[in-house]
Amino acid sequence: MATMLKCQSNFFSLDVMPFERYVEPGRVALVADGPLKGKLVSVVDVIDQTRALVDGPGSGVARQQIRLNQLHLTKFRLSYPFTAPTRVVRKAWTDAKLNEKWAASLWAQKLANKEKRAQMTDYDRFQLSSARVKRNRARTVVFKSLKVKAARAGTFGKKQTLKTKVKKPRTKKPAAKKPAKKIKRHLCELNNQHYMLSREMKYIGIKTKKDLGPIKLLKRLHDLVDKLIPARL
Repeated sequence: MATMLKCQSNFFSLDVMPFERYVEPGRVALVADGPLKGKLVSVVDVIDQTRALVDGPGSGVARQQIRLNQLHLTKFRLSYPFTAPTRVVRKAWTDAKLNEKWAASLWAQKLANKEKRAQMTDYDRFQLSSARVKRNRARTVVFKSLKVKAARAGTFGKKQTLKTKVKKPRTKKPAAKKPAKKIKRHLCELNNQHYMLSREMKYIGIKTKKDLGPIKLLKRLHDLVDKLIPARL
């Protein structure tokens, strides 16, 4: 709770306001509704929370009261005292060259284009669409010619990138192949046979060499068995 109160106190202590346009004397506004739609007026006085006294000597609007929800505030503001008469407002209007500034603004240009489109006939719309088609075709021809030139020069589709050292990929040593399970089982069986053969040969009385493998011992045992069997019979 304490941290929340601290944040709120820091927020309200800032001198930065969220809005830049206010309903104040000298503020220029555009009428967006009613019989005066599309005309510029300047706020002379604020009557209450819903109405204001406006005057437009440069746009042909007489001094009158108007609802605030009919006004769109602009970035322009005239400098004259509170509740100034019409002659003072007219002088401030002409000194600030408000009509020229408004005509050069993007807002006024968009409104003029919108009005032109509303007054166009079907034939005018057809001419506009055909002109756009011709413009797009000419643009495509120029783009293709530039594309061919760039492709011949070898600069088409290539991005300029900074040269960086190529890092060599790390190569891992191949891991030793592990013997399969069947080979392991076979080796275990041979070792067991080697052990059993050595025991039997010691029991018979034959000395065995350490370097003999299980296969050689098995052959030697077979030879001895073949010799011993007919002697016992």
